Amino acid sequence: MRELKKVDDHNGSAEWVEFSKKLGRILKDAIRLSKKDLPDPKSQSLRSRLDQRLDYLIEMPWRDGDVKRLVKRLRRFRQTIFTFLDIPWCLRITIMPNGRFAPQSSCGRPPKAIGAANGANAQAILMSVYRTLKLRGLDPLDTIVSALKIYVITGSFPSLPETNLSVN
Repeated sequence: MRELKKVDDHNGSAEWVEFSKKLGRILKDAIRLSKKDLPDPKSQSLRSRLDQRLDYLIEMPWRDGDVKRLVKRLRRFRQTIFTFLDIPWCLRITIMPNGRFAPQSSCGRPPKAIGAANGANAQAILMSVYRTLKLRGLDPLDTIVSALKIYVITGSFPSLPETNLSVN
């Protein structure tokens, strides 16, 4: 979203405005979906629709240089863009509450040092969860083990434990 706003400041082309508006809607809809507690079939249906909308946007034949640059980035990180919808702790904790955490703290940014795509995605998710739990004052290993135990028993991940952090 920050990138869209930054480019809006210097690019007013019709194509950029169209692209920016569509991508902004997709991202806002994804964030709204992450806040809703919907039954799994409904949630999966809405998630699938988000994927379709993003794929359609990426595959359109864009000519604007800024649009092409962002589409290239979207393609590169396509498999991790909506990770926060699959991992309940990612976006809500690292970005949404106050917007002060850097984009690197989100689940969707794989580390550059990993070679295999699947390994990079897994490490990106684990690193984000780890950093998020540390930032919230929780023991990452204990919290993850506890969540996995609950998942095995119930089939769904628990909510993140409440913490009493004071913001300075």
